[in-house]
Amino acid sequence: MRSFEIFVAPNSAGDLPRADNAPLTETRVRPRRHLAKEVLDVFIEGANVTARVGDTQGSCVLRDLGVALAELGKDPRGKAIIRFYDEPWELCVERFDATASLSVYRAGIDPKVAVQDRSVAFSDVVEGAREAIDALLARGAPSKAIAAELTAARDGLPVGIAPAGSRAPLPDADPIVLEIDPGAPLSFGAEFGLRPGLRDVPEPSVERTDVHALLFRGKLRVEVRGRSVELGDAHPFLFAERFVEMSRNALEAWERGQPHHVRSEAGGIVVGVRLDADGVLALTLGAAHANERSACTFPSLGVADVVEAGIAFGRALVRGMLRRDRSQSKNLRVSAFRQKLREATDALREVCKEDAKINPVPELYRAFAKSPRSSPSAAPFPSTRLKYTTRWRALVPGIDLRSTFLCGDRFVIGGAHETFCLARATGQVLWRVETEKATSVVTPGGIARLHPDGALCIHDFGTGEVTLRSWVTPRLGGPPAGAVVHVPGLPRLLILTEGERHLVAVDLTSGEPRWRFAWGRRGALRLKRAGKLLYFTSGDSALTALDVATGAVVWRVRDRLRFRAAPTLDHDLMFAVAGGTGCTANLHAIDPYSGSVKWTRTVLSGANACTVEGNVLTAGPVVACAIRDRHGLKLAAYDRETGEPAWTSPAFVAPTGTSWLAVDDLFIGNTPTGELVAIEATTGATRYRHVLGTVVDVDVPRRLEPVLRSGALFVPHSDIHVLRPSDGGQLAVIGPCDAIPDLLRVDERCDVYAAEESGHVVSFGVGARLSLVR
Repeated sequence: MRSFEIFVAPNSAGDLPRADNAPLTETRVRPRRHLAKEVLDVFIEGANVTARVGDTQGSCVLRDLGVALAELGKDPRGKAIIRFYDEPWELCVERFDATASLSVYRAGIDPKVAVQDRSVAFSDVVEGAREAIDALLARGAPSKAIAAELTAARDGLPVGIAPAGSRAPLPDADPIVLEIDPGAPLSFGAEFGLRPGLRDVPEPSVERTDVHALLFRGKLRVEVRGRSVELGDAHPFLFAERFVEMSRNALEAWERGQPHHVRSEAGGIVVGVRLDADGVLALTLGAAHANERSACTFPSLGVADVVEAGIAFGRALVRGMLRRDRSQSKNLRVSAFRQKLREATDALREVCKEDAKINPVPELYRAFAKSPRSSPSAAPFPSTRLKYTTRWRALVPGIDLRSTFLCGDRFVIGGAHETFCLARATGQVLWRVETEKATSVVTPGGIARLHPDGALCIHDFGTGEVTLRSWVTPRLGGPPAGAVVHVPGLPRLLILTEGERHLVAVDLTSGEPRWRFAWGRRGALRLKRAGKLLYFTSGDSALTALDVATGAVVWRVRDRLRFRAAPTLDHDLMFAVAGGTGCTANLHAIDPYSGSVKWTRTVLSGANACTVEGNVLTAGPVVACAIRDRHGLKLAAYDRETGEPAWTSPAFVAPTGTSWLAVDDLFIGNTPTGELVAIEATTGATRYRHVLGTVVDVDVPRRLEPVLRSGALFVPHSDIHVLRPSDGGQLAVIGPCDAIPDLLRVDERCDVYAAEESGHVVSFGVGARLSLVR
């Protein structure tokens, strides 16, 4: 019996062919789940090593094997990988003169090895392939094209190969030892061997995936706080890949404040990670096929120590591999692992930063927050009922609601191909210019439009002509965000997100960038500007304040949990929530000018996890957070000065998706179900609840935020309701407006402008009313 045999046969019943008197396969034969067109079986010394492979294109695999052997026949040292078509299994043939090393394994995220480095005669491999091709051609190939390719592959097979009796053993592997770091709380070590790679790598400019080169075995050990444990024989690279991924996931859960429990096999080692909500980690390690009692659990470990141990072991492993075989630098799987190591290093560095900063001179920034003179307040809204009349209508094809603004006496509307400017009073078109879809923002000099390619154009309010052009790096990794600086004593700036993780300040006078700032982690940026300070969060554990004139960091607050929402500024205090996405949430009260934390309170301290919806609400002496409950939202309020719990809603007060507005001593919410609810800030009692009407899902406005103007509350609904916020008394109902108020704007005269996503725009004016003249 030849040491290598291969069979390709038609099979419609799903039975596996077997050689005469061949022993049982090394692995359990898995029944085929589908009717196979062809069945391919490879026998090494009588054992079927492809029993678990369900490929149905055996002739194509045989063709690829013939072509690979023809290439290997040209050089006494070479390697070829033959991939199966229907399943992610691979056959690796490595030639060492008269000897061939055969391996069969499943590639993918979790590789499985059926046979590794089985030594056979190379001549047997060639003869086995030649006989299989002859048998397939004699029986009839599936198609003429396959038959021609098989004939060419057979003719190219090498001849005159040394016979089986002259084969030599495989060359010895060079030993590699990865030492344990005795100074680390947790450290891994390994001993394994690698055979030198090919000296002449074909096409060195091409990178390919070679899983076979990473399936080497070795002995692993771990040392935790001076205790050394032997983990046994395993695949070091597969273990490092999986361990780095699991430790990175544990780090993500630790930042979110969520418990994290996972148990998995990593290259022959069982790894279990148990992270509690308080951030304490327990690590379980043991041999995958050994007794469960042989696994060791190490409690009370630091998450950062576990991640650092995985990174250090991965780096040492890659260095040892590349030192023995430089060709692995072109292995795509190795490149992907090195990228994971870099990402894990960046994430760990960001988490472990101790760069909290306090501003020692807050008065320099507090002065800009105070207005030099108080603006005159608008006349209070009358207490009598009012009547609104339609003033004008417009239809804008492809309207972009985010590019629609009420600017003084002009109403600017962005469309799919044009930008329109209408007179606020009459709806007359003042100008229209052809534009592409872009992100727009109102600046003192006009409408700034940021295009996807990074072009920045500012259109004049009067004519629509472009008065300023500039360019920034296109935004990657999230939607653009920005803020406008137009304060007496400060330069006129437009601050924008740029590239993956940069903020750039563009001078609105010259169009040149004033400064550029890089934040730590790529994520959704939340900006808020007040006076001379720009506050931002980027989905990491930092809340940072920048000087808008220079871009310098004025102060920074750190928390273990991530800040995801923009902070709320209320007079002399700033409130921000860290966490609160299905995990623990911390509410911070911060001095907005020095960055000193006045107090920190865990939201719903009795619960391990909660989800905070929206920004922090402030009204009177309390601050409140909207917490998602199983049935809706409930409010949790805290004393503004001390952070002591004030009250918590006993049950849900509004459905999820409610938009809240703090007015005087009330928290007023406009719900997507057509109700308006007002909660007293001091007691948490419901002052009033009004049903505005039945809402069909398709008629719910895209934005539900109420608008407070001149003491009246304008509530978007299927119609627009004007209410007195103190008691919910109805002052007017604007409708039917023939346009769902997806966008609602109210000017200083309380005229109302509503725009629907379909392109309908309607303007309403207050009707004439009588007043008593004394």
